[in-house]
Amino acid sequence: MSMLDTISMWKSPKMITYVLLTAALYFGSLYPFQALTFFEGYADFGRVGVGIPIAFSFFFGPAAAWGAAIGNIICDIAIVHVDLSSFFGVIGNFLLGYIPYKLWSRITDKKPDIRNIKKFTLFMGIDVIASILCGVVIALGLYWLGYSPFLPTLLIISVTNSIWAVTIGGIVLILAYGFFSKRNLIYTKQKN
Repeated sequence: MSMLDTISMWKSPKMITYVLLTAALYFGSLYPFQALTFFEGYADFGRVGVGIPIAFSFFFGPAAAWGAAIGNIICDIAIVHVDLSSFFGVIGNFLLGYIPYKLWSRITDKKPDIRNIKKFTLFMGIDVIASILCGVVIALGLYWLGYSPFLPTLLIISVTNSIWAVTIGGIVLILAYGFFSKRNLIYTKQKN
């Protein structure tokens, strides 16, 4: 699975705009809920905003990955919580925004409008995989840094991210896919 698209997209002003839009909306949807945490702020369960990079991954492809990473670090800066753990947060959130579109396009050529049970089931499975991989990266980082135990952190991040990814991400995808598709703003359509 090549990740060259995460580099080549920086040549496109449109993709840079998508990065900024994703980052702004992700930060805006994370920041209000930062008080809902475990392990002294290292594992959030109120990350309602996780649905943004999940849905935007299907709209903007790799731009959503960069937007998730940037939005997360902006949130860390805003709450004065930047330390070595932020590095793992950037990587984990990058994966959260990258995996959904990449896996979907590898598994099927159907549009991700999730308007039937088969598509919605695939959407849920992909969201759970992305949430778990994000959780693994962050939980390992926090464990290595001695900030929190691995397994509870992994479970909290994976489960809560999955819940918000499927619910909020699903709602955003259902409501906005037609809008972006009609305007030819879907990344996979632009590539073809």
